[in-house]
Parts: sequence; structure tokens; C-alpha cells
Amino acid sequence: MKAQDSTLESPGTVRELWLMKQEISELALNSSTLLSENGFQLRSFILGEDDGTWLSLNAQSFKDHPEQGSWSHQTFLEKVNEGWFNPERFLLCFDDVGQIAGCVWNKEHPIEGRNRVGELFLLCVSPSHQGCGLGKSLAEKSLEMMITDEISTAIVYTDANNLRAIALYRSLGFQLNSIQHVENKKVSFL
Repeated sequence: MKAQDSTLESPGTVRELWLMKQEISELALNSSTLLSENGFQLRSFILGEDDGTWLSLNAQSFKDHPEQGSWSHQTFLEKVNEGWFNPERFLLCFDDVGQIAGCVWNKEHPIEGRNRVGELFLLCVSPSHQGCGLGKSLAEKSLEMMITDEISTAIVYTDANNLRAIALYRSLGFQLNSIQHVENKKVSFL
């Protein structure tokens, strides 16, 4: 899945960020066989070993995004040290010749009462693997992990101009929950 359908404005401009939400019990999952039928392999991220491979995938997949596409190794390490990081919930997807094809990364938020909230924190597909349904299969895998973890509510954030992502999330049962206006920040390379 392409990260953006159009290039976002420069740093300092405001963009519209959508929070989409769905109760896990209401999710309509039809487990795809795309991964197994096409030789894709999933495995958990290995910190210290997969960092460079993932950073390259992230930069390619989000090249038009003002924040996500410019993550440095330092930015990445800050995220994995935030306490919520669980390498078992960060899956890399490799194609039948061993090239990285995509990834999906889940985040669990602090419990609110009896409600456990899981976020599809990051979904990306390499440009050479876009358009074959891999993004949807990875999103479904994310939701399957949440169901296994007994998460009650699934959320995902996406830019309002990312029409392909919105269509994907809606096809999985997510609905617009709220809109935020955020100032673009460009994360510098270190």
C-alpha cells in the first residue's frame, strides 16, 4: 500500500489526521490466503538485526510522508524504547526470494477501565509489492494478533488524504472516530 496518495505539504503546515476505530467483536475478518499462496513468510522483528532493513522499507514506503518517511535510526530506537514495544507484535513480511515486502506493527495502549485498546501502529508495503493485496493481508494479521491478545478495541491513525488506506480500513470495518489537525514535523536524519 502506498503511504500517501498525494505529497503532503511542507513542515509547518497543518494536516488532517483521522482516528479510525472498531470494536474487535464487530470486525469482519476473512483470513486471506494471499500470504501462504504466494510464498510470503512472516516473522517477528529482531532488534539490532533488522533495524537497517526495516528503516529502508519504511523510507521507501513513506517517502512522501513528512514524518514517517524520514525516521532515523535514533527515531526508531526512541519508539522501541517507549515501553509499549513488543517485538512479537512487530512482524516483517518477506517474499519468496527473501526480500522484505512489508511489515505490520501493533501497539497496545494503557488499559482504560475494562477496555483494552490495540493500535495498528504501522503498516507498510514495499513499492515493488504494492497492488497485490499484501497490505490488506498484513492488516488482517494485525487484527488477528489483537484478537489473540484479547484486545477489545482496535484503532488506526491515517492522514485524511490517504484514500487507499481509508478504503482498506473501512473494508475491515473501521469507522471514523475523530479528526485531529496536526502540524507537520520533519524528523531530521542523524
